[in-house]
Amino acid sequence: MQSVVILGASCALGRALSERLTRTGTHVIPVDDVSVAGEGIHAIDVTDESAWTALVETIPETGPVHLVVCAGAVDAGGLLDATPDVWDRTVRRNQLGPVVATKRMLPALTHTRGSRALYIRSALGNSALAGAPLLHAAGGALSQLARNVAVNHADKGLRANAVLVSPYCVAFEELSLAMPDLLPENPPPQSAPVGLDDVIEVIGFLLSPASDGINGAEIPVDGGYLAQ
Repeated sequence: MQSVVILGASCALGRALSERLTRTGTHVIPVDDVSVAGEGIHAIDVTDESAWTALVETIPETGPVHLVVCAGAVDAGGLLDATPDVWDRTVRRNQLGPVVATKRMLPALTHTRGSRALYIRSALGNSALAGAPLLHAAGGALSQLARNVAVNHADKGLRANAVLVSPYCVAFEELSLAMPDLLPENPPPQSAPVGLDDVIEVIGFLLSPASDGINGAEIPVDGGYLAQ
């Protein structure tokens, strides 16, 4: 039986993914930061290495172990407006937390060939949006983390990729709530609708053995948003 640790399990995508994987018989460990974790989710300081070490020890060694990181919400504001506290909150949830999680989970991720590390974030991190420097910084960091893991641990059978989701997908409802005045009300004309099921289907494929040839990539599930 495979196990999946989901960091960011409190968001809409994290909750839906947890439910879908559980129904398929996967052992799911939902995790989020103590500041946002909801009921039924392991609430930890996501930047605390000892907390991750303790959590990893609870994972059964019965098959591949996967890590799925769902990026957290970021604050709006221009480069001159963002305070150190705002930057710290963004970095903790979207950069340092995923780095610490990856670091402490690497022994489990590389113990059995076929494990995966997936970093799910908004496609907005790849396109300019006035007033959202934190979003670009957070998104870029997760993609580079995926590439770093891919390059350094491919020989152990670990595959790492980033999934770029349309900002108009309900999966990133927290993003839309954080920046209601920045995101245009309607998507660009070439952008097809993207729902939670679309994103989860791609994640399911990337967690499967069929995706073994995909490593260090950015996979867009944006309905064509980035084609503009």
